[in-house]
Amino acid sequence: MKLILCDISRIPIEADFESVLPKMEERARERILRFRRMEDRYRAFARDVLLSWALQALFPGRRAALEKNEYGKPFVPQEVAPSEKKEFSISHSGDLVAIAYGTGRVGLDVERLERIKDVEKLLRFFSDEEKKRIIGAADSKREFIRVWTYREASSKLVGVGLSLFEREPVHLNFDGPKTTYRNSFFYFWEWTYPDYQITLCLEKTDEEIETVHADPSLWKRMLAVF
Repeated sequence: MKLILCDISRIPIEADFESVLPKMEERARERILRFRRMEDRYRAFARDVLLSWALQALFPGRRAALEKNEYGKPFVPQEVAPSEKKEFSISHSGDLVAIAYGTGRVGLDVERLERIKDVEKLLRFFSDEEKKRIIGAADSKREFIRVWTYREASSKLVGVGLSLFEREPVHLNFDGPKTTYRNSFFYFWEWTYPDYQITLCLEKTDEEIETVHADPSLWKRMLAVF
């Protein structure tokens, strides 16, 4: 499993956006330009750069693009990889754009701490068990973000979005890596990047995770796919 992190505040995103966007496929350009705010366009642009680089690495010489299911979960069409089951998960928040991909089911969520202004108002979205945990934590804001990202990551792995928690009770284990769901196991890994919480949910406990930071040098190589 590979996790790619790109902090767009640390790369020349503005100049590269202007020079590389015209080289992208029309559908990608339209998707990016649908956003009105430039910061949203930059995040969408970085997402497509990371995805194009990952897809080329996975399927060299093949024309590959991700599709989405009805809940927005990305997948590689069977005609591109009929015998290679590759899973993707994408998340972004603030300046951080992240992609996880590999051979097993995966769910990824990234959240910026500053996004959360009023924890108490948002608690209505959580179970009583989760509310108690958040309120009783030494840092309720940080714990809120942990719980939120665990929920997002696990729902992305299943592929039904947060409706997973509306369909039936799901009890996540926030104190250890393993959670059970419908007689299956999920495993969680988490990282703290400055001002961000990153949570990855996998179905394999022995999965090796390679974390790659898209620094300016790697970012430049990623742009070469266009």
